[in-house]
Amino acid sequence: CSSDSHVSTPAMVAAIGLLHEADLPRRGRVLVTLHGMHESGGNEPLHALIARGIHGDAVITGELGGGVELPIAGLGLTFWEIAIGRPGMAIHETVAEPGTIDPVEIGRLLHGALAELRERLAAAPGGDPKPSLFIGRFTGGDYPNRLAVRAELAGTRRHDETSSLEAVAAELETLVDGVRGRTGAEIALRAVPIAESFVVDPNEPIVGAVRDAHRDLFGDELRLTRARVATNAVHFVREAGIPAVGYGPDPITNHSDHEELAVSELRRIAAGFALGSMYYLEPARDRTR
Repeated sequence: CSSDSHVSTPAMVAAIGLLHEADLPRRGRVLVTLHGMHESGGNEPLHALIARGIHGDAVITGELGGGVELPIAGLGLTFWEIAIGRPGMAIHETVAEPGTIDPVEIGRLLHGALAELRERLAAAPGGDPKPSLFIGRFTGGDYPNRLAVRAELAGTRRHDETSSLEAVAAELETLVDGVRGRTGAEIALRAVPIAESFVVDPNEPIVGAVRDAHRDLFGDELRLTRARVATNAVHFVREAGIPAVGYGPDPITNHSDHEELAVSELRRIAAGFALGSMYYLEPARDRTR
């Protein structure tokens, strides 16, 4: 079990309690790891744990799913930031010389180029979820009648197995170069690689164990999916070479002003963690239900 935040931590603690009370598992061990700095994009504590070999043979992360899906694959993720600047100070619009670089206007051109890429990705053939580009921030200027000295855009670029973090960075640099060449503006791009795409073989024992556990507990079949959201499963798959699946809450309130999780969801996740772990460690022929 692994968690990137506080959301699934109480469910993991409860799952350990359930296993302990039932004197389970009868073979193997369950390891719980908790780590921070997920939202910084660095995940440094998790990378360090994996490098030290603290990861077990298979992982259930407390992320995504909502009790209806079992994510066994995920899109890769890049955070990007673009800054446009000009020398000098902010000045009144009426004294700006013709031809003076306007960072907000350059930002508009960049926004247009990024939006074109976004639409091309959305229109490309392929399954769901598709690779995407998202523009989450566009800021510039400090007063209605002053020519700004700086404008900034920021967002995300998600990719599948047909691309890579390196290719995404090159794609964004080419886009910025095009606007830079047309306008002569000072434009700086910062592409922050977060995670590559990944996929887990649906025949991996951990996949069957969690699906069996959820079915036995709740009577529902978890459909296998690919997540758009970047989770910590990718680091276990890519760095440790072990399968990882997500069994967590519905992420609909993630990164909102009012994140919330029902106690009933914590109960579901705890039960799924406990029984899924036991089923993974004990082959079906050895289980006593």
